[in-house]
Amino acid sequence: MSTENRSPESSASDMSEAASRNTLALNPLVGIQGQDLVEGAGILFKAVINEPKVATEQWLSFVGELGSIAAGKSERAPKAGDKRFADPTWKESSLHSGLLKAYLAWGEAVNGLVDKTSLSDIDKQRGI
Repeated sequence: MSTENRSPESSASDMSEAASRNTLALNPLVGIQGQDLVEGAGILFKAVINEPKVATEQWLSFVGELGSIAAGKSERAPKAGDKRFADPTWKESSLHSGLLKAYLAWGEAVNGLVDKTSLSDIDKQRGI
């Protein structure tokens, strides 16, 4: 099939298919629209406003973990088999290792905030 006869939707679909086959892990942002991100952020903001104690606890925990990371005392590591971090640079470079640990700590803080709030189950799924 020549590329001249392909519709823009078909071409975009083919490109997404090729990208997914050639990456080490599934990209959670493929197919996400800006509106989805805005709605998710709004849900998290709602949780922070409605339950400031939970938000503060999660924030302080995150900041404490950042301190441990900066001091080289964090034992945080990705789950075994997480292909997103298969490249040796994530372990060999102190900068990349710190970024990895901060990323994991941030994810845990956001998930903890969502889990510990009284958001509906559907809002919890949208928030993470």
